[in-house]
Amino acid sequence: MFSTICNGGTAVLANKFNFQERARSCSIIAATPSILEAFDGPTSPDSYPYLHRVVLGGETPSQKLLESWSRANASLWIAYGPTEATCAVLTGEISVDEESGQFHTTRLGQSIRGSTIWLADRDMNPVDEIGGEGEICISGPCLADGYWQDEALTRERFPKCQGRTTYRTGDLGRWALGKNKEQVIEFCGRRDRVVKIHGFLVNLELDVDAAMIKLDPNIAAIFSLIVDEKLCTAVTPSSVDTSALLSSWKEKAPAYMVPVHVFSLDKLPLNPNGKVDPRELHNIMKNAISQVTLEDRTYDSLEDAVLNGLSHFLGIPIALIDRELAPVTLGVHSLAAAKLSSFCRRYGYCVPVE
Repeated sequence: MFSTICNGGTAVLANKFNFQERARSCSIIAATPSILEAFDGPTSPDSYPYLHRVVLGGETPSQKLLESWSRANASLWIAYGPTEATCAVLTGEISVDEESGQFHTTRLGQSIRGSTIWLADRDMNPVDEIGGEGEICISGPCLADGYWQDEALTRERFPKCQGRTTYRTGDLGRWALGKNKEQVIEFCGRRDRVVKIHGFLVNLELDVDAAMIKLDPNIAAIFSLIVDEKLCTAVTPSSVDTSALLSSWKEKAPAYMVPVHVFSLDKLPLNPNGKVDPRELHNIMKNAISQVTLEDRTYDSLEDAVLNGLSHFLGIPIALIDRELAPVTLGVHSLAAAKLSSFCRRYGYCVPVE
């Protein structure tokens, strides 16, 4: 609202009952992708006759959402920036890949006036080369002074780097070339969404969500989490064929990146800022998970015992265990191997750990 008024615009106010009607009178719509999903998608430029720009931020939009809103004959923009940097610091029009015809949904554009954006490695050294990846850092007069009455967090997130105060966003980015060969930042997910699964480092946003959503054009939104030490994924809408999605993904991804559970929901839970609420989604998935348990029975063969043991110790349903893969590829680390050996020995089978 502040930037709208300062630039001579009119802020259009709406509530949950009339937001669709009020949106049709706007020339610019700024929203998170999750909020935009709630609007009626345009069928032609007449659907939103005054609209000339859509600005998205807070989340990575899906191809389906962008394709839908491209029918409005309005330019589609992306804006990136945390509250600590007075919100927006990177922006640009979303471009289309000439070869694939797909939108570049993760390219954040270039810095706006009053901000300096750079990438840093874990030791806070600048990352400059094309293709180089690091944490997105911000400096300039746009920054806040720190956190109110929290000196420790201020020192951690607003360190002095190269003689200037810098804000560490916790987001990961990669340098890429834009359509005009300009240097732009490509979003690679949150650092706190980089997890270890069976000993393998996985970026849930980049390695799982961004790849799986390409397999089904009907997916509107996707979000993966670790629930009870198992990789779980939620997709919308509820009509998505999760069995077919899981089957397609299993053919492309290593076993440790295949979700143990995929849930199709009408919509993902949102926080007050219109972003996906990971805590609420975690609770939803946790309540829906049926725990994999070991049956107290005898096993007719070594293979039967090994499969049931792997299913239990790795938290993977037997149906998802590829018998052609090496155990280490499935995520069998040394501790799991020792437990599996002990389990098999209990039922009369000798499986040495080598």
